[in-house]
Amino acid sequence: MLHEVGPGSGPREQAPATSWSFVDRLVATLIHLRHDLPHSVLGPLFGVDRSTITRAMAEIRTLLAERGCAVPDRPGLRLRTLADLFAYAQAEGIELRLHATEIQVRRPHHRRTRPRVFRRRCGGGYVAGLTMSRSLRIASSTPDRHAPSGEGSTEVELQKDAQAGKLRTQEDAYREAFTRFLAGTDEKTVTHAYLRGLVEQLPARRVLLDVGPADGTTTRQLAPHFERTICIEPSEPMRRALALACPQAQVLAEPVLEATVDARADLALLSHVLYYVPRAQWVATVSRIMEWLAPGGLLLVLLQNPDGPCMRMVHHFTGLRYDLRQLADELAALPSGLVGGIELDTVPARYRSGDLDETVTVADFHLSLPGGTSPTRGAVTAYVHQHLQDGDGGYVLRHDQHVLRVKRPVS
Repeated sequence: MLHEVGPGSGPREQAPATSWSFVDRLVATLIHLRHDLPHSVLGPLFGVDRSTITRAMAEIRTLLAERGCAVPDRPGLRLRTLADLFAYAQAEGIELRLHATEIQVRRPHHRRTRPRVFRRRCGGGYVAGLTMSRSLRIASSTPDRHAPSGEGSTEVELQKDAQAGKLRTQEDAYREAFTRFLAGTDEKTVTHAYLRGLVEQLPARRVLLDVGPADGTTTRQLAPHFERTICIEPSEPMRRALALACPQAQVLAEPVLEATVDARADLALLSHVLYYVPRAQWVATVSRIMEWLAPGGLLLVLLQNPDGPCMRMVHHFTGLRYDLRQLADELAALPSGLVGGIELDTVPARYRSGDLDETVTVADFHLSLPGGTSPTRGAVTAYVHQHLQDGDGGYVLRHDQHVLRVKRPVS
């Protein structure tokens, strides 16, 4: 228990570390996190030495991290990582703000062999050796290719690792760039309206199958129209985000060609996933999904228009090209019975921004595709200057989408 210490109370008798209760260790850790009391002050308060406090802090903070943070009015939901926090904020439309001060590093005196680090409180904990803006970039943004090297700076390589139909992220760089892109594009608004129109025309709305739903933004829009939602998402970070955005969905972790779906879907969605599937596996992947459709069911395959400004930029830097028209021809040549009608729609979308650095970050996000080379930020900046200016001091990137509508025969 926490004992009051005040005038006249006198010091507590030091207790053996082995007899220090778990409740006292927990309370001491919470006091430290909340009020920033140093270990040397907490020791006398609880009647133990400083080293015992330090060991207890390490033990309790590990338990707290595993337990995560509760969310009001969401019983059973706990946020355990920054990725969980960002995903929850995006799913709920919450704006995140960090209340913190800058952290500075003083260069060492000539008599010192190590720098003296000034630490300031940062949201209940500490970050040492970095400015706050830099530490945020490490946690949740894209690589800072212009960050100075040397003392007091940290270089962190952030990359997106994509493998044959499954997407994985490191340090949430992908998520942050994706969030910036969504903030400046009308893609979701236009696409969701288009998808809702198709959903309303379906003869039945029992099962929705979303293959590669990522953070579940679109899944969350469509799921209420169906009795059951099934998702296939091999990426563990994306599954955490999906659980926050669409907790009622059944989520399968296996890749498409290894997954087993126990239902027949009235609508299947394969949205912007084929970039990460080897071209030789496109037909096999789509055919596998078609097998999970109910008779008369509809599969929607979305990719960006290869002839639009965005994909011209991708082709310019990487040589990559993704064309659903070729896939349509290959599907049409399959034996009858699995594929019925095939149609191709174009859904317009554009990204706008008044900030050059943000536009370059979003452009770089679109260029981070498997099999392509990574251009320098300077080269991307030059391309943005030359091709993406809107004439009013801002920037615009058209990224119209092709939607391949593949219907399974009724019988």
